[in-house]
Amino acid sequence: MTQVDNIRLPLFGERGSPFAPAFLFVLGLGLGVLDLHCAFRGSGERARVVASPNQPNFIPQPKPTITPLPVPAVAKQDGLPARSLPDLKPGTIKAASRTPAQDCPTLFSVTFALGKASPHFDDVALRALIGWINSHPDTNLVVDGHSDSLGSPAFNLSLSQQRADQMVRRFVASGLRRERITRRAFGNYIPVVGTREDSAENRRVVLSVAGMKNCPESESP
Repeated sequence: MTQVDNIRLPLFGERGSPFAPAFLFVLGLGLGVLDLHCAFRGSGERARVVASPNQPNFIPQPKPTITPLPVPAVAKQDGLPARSLPDLKPGTIKAASRTPAQDCPTLFSVTFALGKASPHFDDVALRALIGWINSHPDTNLVVDGHSDSLGSPAFNLSLSQQRADQMVRRFVASGLRRERITRRAFGNYIPVVGTREDSAENRRVVLSVAGMKNCPESESP
C-alpha cells in the first residue's frame, strides 16, 4: 500500500507564513476599490460627453416653431386686384348702430303785448303738447317767461314771471298736472339772439321739455 503524503505549497518560505491570509485579503480589497474607481470615472466621462454641446455626440433638441396663419384676401371686384384685410386690434371692431329719430314734443311760441301778461298762442297746439307730455310720463314741461328791456329791471322781472304764471294756469286748466311743470322768469336778461333788447320778439314765453334738446318750435298763427 502506497502512502500519499499531503503536498504543501510553500508560501513565503518552505513552511509558509502566518500573514499570508491577511495579505491576500488586503490585496483583493485594493483591487476591488480600484475597479470601482475606474468604473465611476468612465461613467462620468461619458456623462460629460453627452451633456457638453461642444462634443460631436451632442444632439440639440429642436425648438417648437409657430407659423402664423395666412391673412385672408378679399375677392376681386370689378377687375380690381385682391387685397389683404388690414390688421385690426382687439376692441377696434364696433357694431354699426343707428340712432332713431328723436320723438320731439309739439312746441309752439307764445307772445305778449307791450307791458301785458295775457298770452297769444294756438289752443290746438296747446292741447297737442299736453297730449304728448301725458303720453310720456317721464317728461316735464319747462315754462320760461321773458320781457323786453323797456322799463326797470325789477318791473321786467315781475312781468316775465306773470307771463310764465299765466301759461302755467292754462296748461293746468287744460289737463296737465302742476307738479309736471317747472316755471322760471328771466326778465330782460336773455333776449332773442340777433334782436334788439327792446324788440317785441323778446316779450315771450319759451316752452321746452326737460332733458330734450334740438326739438323744433312751430310758429302759432
